[in-house]
Amino acid sequence: MKCINMMASGNEVTVVCPVDGCSYTDSVESVAAHVSGKKDSKHDWRALGYGHYHEYIRKQREHPSSSPSVLVHMTDSHIGREKGGHHGKGWDIDCAAGFRKAVDAAISVDADAVVHTGDLFHNDTTTGITDEHREICFRELAKLFDSDIPFFYVLGDHERDAGERERNKLVDLELAQTLDTTPTLVGNHLTLYGVDNRPISWWADGNFDPEPPPRDRTAVLALHQSISQFVNPNRAECDARAILRRARMRNFTFDAIIDGQHHKDAREEVQGCKVLCGGATERISKRSFEPFVRVLTVDADGLSHGKILLDE
Repeated sequence: MKCINMMASGNEVTVVCPVDGCSYTDSVESVAAHVSGKKDSKHDWRALGYGHYHEYIRKQREHPSSSPSVLVHMTDSHIGREKGGHHGKGWDIDCAAGFRKAVDAAISVDADAVVHTGDLFHNDTTTGITDEHREICFRELAKLFDSDIPFFYVLGDHERDAGERERNKLVDLELAQTLDTTPTLVGNHLTLYGVDNRPISWWADGNFDPEPPPRDRTAVLALHQSISQFVNPNRAECDARAILRRARMRNFTFDAIIDGQHHKDAREEVQGCKVLCGGATERISKRSFEPFVRVLTVDADGLSHGKILLDE
């Protein structure tokens, strides 16, 4: 797996196969057909950071290898929740509208990918995940699919078994993709990892064992956890310092950790890693909270980030 090199041959642009160690070089369409025709795990569109053959062709023609990679981080959409505040009391909220605005924001910046760090569905004990909630989700994710923007999704603590079943359906429909501790390439500069919500015992037992990314790629880890950088350490499930220590055991480090769960905009720098809490796409816990998505931009100079407010 490597960054794509583009060369001009007469009036035609040629590219090198994006798989590390493969020297196949031809037109964009020919390389796409070459990748699709291979059966080994390296020649896999998901592993290479593309949803499918046509997305690869479009992005190679529209975005040369020097262009930045743009990642939109959204979290805690809680589709199905109707009240903000604590214990269901407080103010009316519209989580469907918040998720729609978040998706529209990702399309507006022509993101290379979207990562949702958990609690896409509220999945309360009264109604669970209804057909209406599913339809809201399907409709918005179809917009991302039509825009060739892959949607990566780690599970939050609210989703439980029902949420995992819903994600499996989204994956089967090619509307969502999972992340794990193996590298997933996005655009020209990014490598994504993700872990579904896990109990404190999972982290304490040393189960987190990420594989190193390709060289010269920015590594971003997506979580939905209570981490000690954002809560009282006695209530935390994991710590960014321990996560970075596990990565260093594999001879790399994460450039950013993006987290959900906390329903607030929070940022810390930990051993050179940007630890970013994504807030929520609706006013879940605080009436004064401004729903937003975070935009991470990675180019040859490194990683930067900003916000898009969803109520503007």
